[in-house]
Amino acid sequence: VGSGKEINLATGDVYDFEYVDDNRYRMHNLRIDDLFIGDSAPEPTGTVTGPTAASPMDGGWIWQDPGYETKLEVTDGQVKMTVPHGKCAGVYCDNSPVLMHKVSGDFDLQTTALLEGPNDRWVEMDFILYAPDSFIGSNSKQETEDSLLTHTRMVGAGWSRVWGRSMLKNMNQSFQYGGKEIPDKPVLLKLTRRGDLFRSYWSLDNGTTWNLATHEQIAVPETLYTGWLSIYGGDYPGDPAQSTLTLANINLTSAPLNSLPNPDWDYVYRQGVAIGSGNSIGLKLDGSALGDVTAYRSEVLPGDFEIIAYFRAEPWQHQQGQGRGFSLLAETIDGNKVAYVGAFQNDFNKYQFQTNFNIGSVPRGSWQKMEGAGFSGRLKLSRVGSVIHAYVELDGEWVLIDNGYADQVSEPVMVGVQVFNNQESTTPSAVKTNFTIEQITGVSEIKASATETGEQPAAEEEASVPQEQPSVESKAPESDGEEETVEESATLTFSDDFSQTSPAWKVVSGAQNGQVVRGNGVMGFTITQPGKYLSAEVPWGFDDPVQDVSLAMKVKVETPNLGAFGLFCRVKDSKNFNMVMIQTNAQGSGFYRFSKGKEGKTIYLTEWKQSNAFYGGEIEEQIEFDCIGDTLTLKANGKLLDEVVDSDINSGRAIVYAVSYDKVTAANPFKVMVDDFRTEAIMH
Repeated sequence: VGSGKEINLATGDVYDFEYVDDNRYRMHNLRIDDLFIGDSAPEPTGTVTGPTAASPMDGGWIWQDPGYETKLEVTDGQVKMTVPHGKCAGVYCDNSPVLMHKVSGDFDLQTTALLEGPNDRWVEMDFILYAPDSFIGSNSKQETEDSLLTHTRMVGAGWSRVWGRSMLKNMNQSFQYGGKEIPDKPVLLKLTRRGDLFRSYWSLDNGTTWNLATHEQIAVPETLYTGWLSIYGGDYPGDPAQSTLTLANINLTSAPLNSLPNPDWDYVYRQGVAIGSGNSIGLKLDGSALGDVTAYRSEVLPGDFEIIAYFRAEPWQHQQGQGRGFSLLAETIDGNKVAYVGAFQNDFNKYQFQTNFNIGSVPRGSWQKMEGAGFSGRLKLSRVGSVIHAYVELDGEWVLIDNGYADQVSEPVMVGVQVFNNQESTTPSAVKTNFTIEQITGVSEIKASATETGEQPAAEEEASVPQEQPSVESKAPESDGEEETVEESATLTFSDDFSQTSPAWKVVSGAQNGQVVRGNGVMGFTITQPGKYLSAEVPWGFDDPVQDVSLAMKVKVETPNLGAFGLFCRVKDSKNFNMVMIQTNAQGSGFYRFSKGKEGKTIYLTEWKQSNAFYGGEIEEQIEFDCIGDTLTLKANGKLLDEVVDSDINSGRAIVYAVSYDKVTAANPFKVMVDDFRTEAIMH
């Protein structure tokens, strides 16, 4: 029989055949004209919103419903699917309704979803990828090769109403044994593609925080189709006869492959709070419930690697029933294999470092422990070939802590950090740890916190040259770029006694004018050029701006009358900041002044004021500078000196600085020593 013909097998009669006029459900319970095949021709990049009409479907959207049993309603870009019982996807069925759109390159697909139906049936919705002739469905064992969905891959995220609960998926947890139980309210869902990495997320606070649900490396063509399917399946006939899936605020944004930015961190909030930017992250459990919070870097390490992380944990006092700790992770992309090193404490083990290797949450390696040596330090994981090793830094030396893992790991991994209070514990406890990823090799170098003298400033900061009376011009160090505001708020503490395990302070200005040396219990500023600044940023373990901040430190000015020192708070950039400047005098006639920068103009909030609190020389002063609400306060040796009101700037970074006068030379430098630095802040 030739093309365009059909034959009656009983009689042998041959007829002309027009498939567009054929109303019989010949393939997978679909009319041939409705069987979507698709193609691999590139799709223009840009932004697509949801459809505005259902029949026919517009905006490039594709609707396929085997059996034509699902009621589809489209109103003002909102799609509502009323799905009857018996619509499912998997190795036993392939008749779920599908809504999808063609896309090329990187993309973000986002919607506000509401899934309604019983919790004791199989009611589910999921993101999908469809690539013609790819067999991604059958190759992943989701479908059989003769299935309608053999070229369709379910991402495994979305929303599921099963086992008596309405659940969203968490990374590395199944719907049945983990995830987030939620009420019947709309949820923001998102699927992203970056190269061959696909991540899915959900948000319960309108996009302020996104929880990582899945993270997979999937080999698919640059051009494919993406969207959703809806399921109401299982062996549960009877009432209720249908479920509904409503998708609103649909947005599909695409760009050339590998061009859209990756997030600095992805978060899994089973409990707690995570706030991070750049290479730094803070994780916190408040002790109200058992759980953990994990953050993952976006880099993927395909081969040999070395990961070094600085940690500073808030010290805790163990109580009966508690079990808590923190870890640095190297985890395969599918989450199945995890190597970790960190510290923990419970009823059976005092505070100590530990390492292990898990496959599918089951420990497989040689679990090793080593007595802990404090709540700050460095951790390292490395891989050579397929062998991962774990290290802890002690007294400036790396100590191998593992005893050789039983399993090798050749798959690509991602980097993560975690705090937990749910291991061998019955009582919740508080855990708060700040991490800075100082080094990742194996993919591309990450810019770590600068060493004391290693980083050049973004721009040279000049100072006017005072003589007998201080008259130094106020400037903030240049920022390396725009600040990214993190919507969540958290109260953070940081202290530094400038021991060898202290984090490196980032020199943000004046590295060529002298040096900042940290060690022997102090951080020393030495300026060898006249009329120059030298400044270092407080290494919170975060790059995000802080709001209310209290800064305290002991200061010894070894060469009084040769310069001044001070503190910046709420530094948005080099043009907008609050600050205080202090000049000491060996005779006790020092000076101070409050000022601010506003759009590049220096505004003095006070005149220079004299105080006999600032001596210099061998005398060590206790200085406190608070920026709380709209009030700036200066204290010396526990006594209030002055306070001013300014409401122009509400958040930013914190910086310690020194500035030299014109009598300074290389042979006669200005020297300031800082000790016992403490700060508390609200970050948002």
